Amino acid sequence: MTGSNGLRPTGFSHSTGAQTAAHSQGVRWEPVTGTVKVDWRETGHSSDSVAGPAILEIHLVPVPSGSRMEVRRLAQLSEELMVLGRESGFFTLSAASGLAALRTGQRSAWQLLPRDDIGGILDTAVLPQQLSQLLTLLTRLPLPDPRSVALSIGVDPAMTVSEDEVSRMPRTRTHPCMRGDLLRVQPDETLTMTDLTSNRDSVAEELAARLLSSFRRPKHGF
Repeated sequence: MTGSNGLRPTGFSHSTGAQTAAHSQGVRWEPVTGTVKVDWRETGHSSDSVAGPAILEIHLVPVPSGSRMEVRRLAQLSEELMVLGRESGFFTLSAASGLAALRTGQRSAWQLLPRDDIGGILDTAVLPQQLSQLLTLLTRLPLPDPRSVALSIGVDPAMTVSEDEVSRMPRTRTHPCMRGDLLRVQPDETLTMTDLTSNRDSVAEELAARLLSSFRRPKHGF
């Protein structure tokens, strides 16, 4: 049940294996001041990883950054994250699902996108639901809540990902809009943990819209 998450800073994890103009209703988004450092699941690619299954990842980064978590607390989180992942059924969904907590306070979760033999699917109806489920897990982690967080999302690798409908699976052909490399939406806004916890579905819809907007952008403009 445990495994390496690819997040490089000291932390603990458990694994099984462009923005829209409109803001989410009822959520007060604030511009980021300064730089928010996000530690992604992977920092580089081999030929094998680029050709692998598309994994959706989401990261919550405390803003402003605070004191680092004690290493002994990270050791205690090992069992707690394992229990949370098992009880929620998250660790049974796929061999590529995972949860992570870093010393910086960053919380991360990832899992496979819906997929068939052609590749991963970004479905405008399904993606917000998947993100909402990941946000629910992240807000339930046994950690003190920061006042505000910056959120980043991505798909890695995105080489075989296409925008489509899950109801069409298994597909015999795909739409022509497919990207290469990876797909990442860096955070440039923050919201309070209170807003996030109270409006997870609305926040998920906004994040999905931002990810899809970046996906639809020509590669040279990403």
